[in-house]
Amino acid sequence: MKSRSGNVLTKICLFWYGVVVIFAVLLSVSLFACGGGGGGGSGSSNNSSNSNPSDGELLGWWEAQWSEDGRSINIKYTKGNNTLSETTITTNTYNKYGMLVGKYEETTAIGEDIYGREQNLIYKKPYVYTGGSVKLYQIVRAGTIIYPAGMQFEQGQYSRSINSTTTYQYDSGGSLTGGSYSENFSGQISFPTGKFTYLGDVTATPETKDGQLFFKQQVETTDYYDGNKFYAETERIINGSLQYLGGKWVTVSENHVTKTTYANGSQRNSNITILWQRDQNGVTSGKSGSGVVTGSESIYGKLINYTGSITVDYSFDSKLGWYKSGYYESRVAESLLPKRLPFEVIFIDDMYF
Repeated sequence: MKSRSGNVLTKICLFWYGVVVIFAVLLSVSLFACGGGGGGGSGSSNNSSNSNPSDGELLGWWEAQWSEDGRSINIKYTKGNNTLSETTITTNTYNKYGMLVGKYEETTAIGEDIYGREQNLIYKKPYVYTGGSVKLYQIVRAGTIIYPAGMQFEQGQYSRSINSTTTYQYDSGGSLTGGSYSENFSGQISFPTGKFTYLGDVTATPETKDGQLFFKQQVETTDYYDGNKFYAETERIINGSLQYLGGKWVTVSENHVTKTTYANGSQRNSNITILWQRDQNGVTSGKSGSGVVTGSESIYGKLINYTGSITVDYSFDSKLGWYKSGYYESRVAESLLPKRLPFEVIFIDDMYF
């Protein structure tokens, strides 16, 4: 009897051990599918030690459609009322002979833009008298962009505060010789359970052509934080190409190289070229963007490499011109990828940033 009882007890223990093992396996598979392996999910289903639980749910003027495996994303941008309007007040200064020797302009841009964001920006333009006439000396821009329109800065799904200064330099004869540009910005991007805060700056390399000022290279660096914890950094380098059409120099292409480094060891590098199709007078008849991306995602401590392609779509508005209306990215990887929204979706070729 003792031996028989022992056998029964052993069988019961083995049965429950098997149940626990099967449950553990199913649970780990479920977590991988909903979290770090499959990406995105909702709320806190992702593995928070490897990627933020709501990366794929950043809120803003974009609608993201992900493939189940996280390898492709199709973005469509919402369209707002496009009621943005500008008001300019000009103050002129004359000497005792009635000659214009000074000028100051202040332009206020207020309203809802093409994406449904509320802009409240002020452009201050002091002029300087040089070479026998007044010429633009600076453009100082300051204000906010908030989405959706009608929200307070801290309440918006997306908010951005901007301060930038463009300075023009002239020789004693009044000819344009150079310039400078600086910008700093900060804001927030919300997701269903919280928000990222960010801050950054822009510097630019000036170039003058026939009395026109361009910036042949711009470098933008942005740091993102989840509370007080560093989340990611992006560095975007923009190089433009010019062509002389219609009696002036115009931009015909821009190359955007973006490097993103995440706190968990993940990283991505994209190279996107934006093309303007222009006629002989310089009028834009179309716009397109395409590029490539490489990167690696840290999933449960393992780096999963990927490569892919990017397409940026544009639409035409009679008031605004050509604007970004879509973004598509397709990636190839050996396993599922997290549904982490690329920051390029937000910033690449945004005319207001």
